[in-house]
Amino acid sequence: MLSRFLTLITMIAALALSCDAADVSDITAIKTSFDPDGVLSKNELKTVVKLAGQCGISKAVEVYTYKRHPTSQIGIGVKSAETIKGRNISFVTVRINSEKLPRRTKEEPNNIVKSSGKYWVSRGGIQTNTYTTFAGKGASIRVHLENNISIALADRIVAAFVAGKINYADEKTKEKLRHVDLSKPESLGSGVEKNKFGVSFSSGPFCTDCLDCTLDEKGVTIYSMYQIIS
Repeated sequence: MLSRFLTLITMIAALALSCDAADVSDITAIKTSFDPDGVLSKNELKTVVKLAGQCGISKAVEVYTYKRHPTSQIGIGVKSAETIKGRNISFVTVRINSEKLPRRTKEEPNNIVKSSGKYWVSRGGIQTNTYTTFAGKGASIRVHLENNISIALADRIVAAFVAGKINYADEKTKEKLRHVDLSKPESLGSGVEKNKFGVSFSSGPFCTDCLDCTLDEKGVTIYSMYQIIS
């Protein structure tokens, strides 16, 4: 009996050591991108990856820190490995907060989903991201489709933007979009008006241009736009 007990203890110890080794190996393989004011040490990196694991990310492939514009607050993001099914790509992102980063204090307990020491995940901080691939200029592009946009319609809309078949309701809107790459839409969904669809484009690290458009045999026509700063 004693012999079996000692054998069991040895096996558990060996398993623990192997898990630690796997954690270190996984950490070194993770891509990192840190804001100068939000650099994480190796131990901090392990902590946030384990916390993300409690939120559904079984394999983290990227950890990054960023400023929450327009403030100087620093956020932490963890991205999971991607799942690919045909043209559909999905992955999970977890946004993590920390007391150690500039201008951040811990939230009320009922608003915290998971926590570990000075790190925590707030409600709404876990997100599943889904994209569909489309043919772009020389490479495929990823576009998030809302439920009311069919693949057939999305194919026509994206093809028009990629081919540059774009018209404008007025010159003012055209001028506002002069520096935006309209060949790479990021999302498609409902427009402000029922007979229009909405499409968004990145116009910088923290800026998104949202457009209201229609589609016909000549291509897309852009009627209005507004910006979101995040």
